[in-house]
Amino acid sequence: MQKFPLQLRLYRKLRHRRGYGVHSPFAFNLITKVIEEKSAFYIFETIEEIRSDLLKDNSTVSFLTQKGKIKEKTIAQIVEKECKNQKYCSLLFRIINFFLCKDILEIGGSIGIMGLYLSSASSKCRCISLERRSVLAQKSNELIDRLGTKSLEVSSGDYMQQIKELLDKNKTMDFIFINTSYDAKLCAAIIEECLKLRHEKTVLVIDGILKNKKMKGVWNDICSRNCTRLSIDLHSLGLIFFDKKVHKQHLTTFFDDGKKQNIYKRGRQGLDFFSWRKESFKSSVQIRGLWKR
Repeated sequence: MQKFPLQLRLYRKLRHRRGYGVHSPFAFNLITKVIEEKSAFYIFETIEEIRSDLLKDNSTVSFLTQKGKIKEKTIAQIVEKECKNQKYCSLLFRIINFFLCKDILEIGGSIGIMGLYLSSASSKCRCISLERRSVLAQKSNELIDRLGTKSLEVSSGDYMQQIKELLDKNKTMDFIFINTSYDAKLCAAIIEECLKLRHEKTVLVIDGILKNKKMKGVWNDICSRNCTRLSIDLHSLGLIFFDKKVHKQHLTTFFDDGKKQNIYKRGRQGLDFFSWRKESFKSSVQIRGLWKR
């Protein structure tokens, strides 16, 4: 799981929220009307019901990892580890809705939960979801049949090869979501190819930009390019815009991705001294069998 130190979380929440210090009207509207928006749409409940059912599914599937090893996991484990939570997915939904994106590309679709969010943002959306593991692509198609959506198309196979096929068709995308932060080298190569699919109004979203040093390097590289006009660091993901009408700048803002922070395990007891003392006292007494629940 990506670590987000509590000090950094608090600092961002106090210093970089509600568009504080942002002078660009484009960026200010994006932060206040999209990133910090909390309204739910009717489709969220339906998709979350599907997620709940999958989290109870203990059937196992086998697939090849990037290193060529056979791995076996339950559907519930895959959903819990790989599928982004509702707050994360709903943000992508709102971005697509706000910018009226029609042609959407998702790279790293996993079992299909995120693809359902992306393809449901508008009736005019057409989302292509790429997934390397064919067994998960098959599961995604089952979800598509269950929801009855016609705007999501799932394709399985090597990511680079699938992107090249889109390039051969002279495709351009309004929204590109790259969900491959587990491999920074692969992510960098995918970004390089996806830049050929962009146009001036394309929104590029990269997951896990601060996950490790290598991903930080990938993020800094795309931010420094001449084609990048606006980059926004949300810690758990990054947004890239290419519109030449936007003044070139890099912003850091707060986004509540819904992940709980455990300050006790990370040695930050001083931030909440009395709570820490209470928990420590409770634990020590429990060990001696004296604590009454």
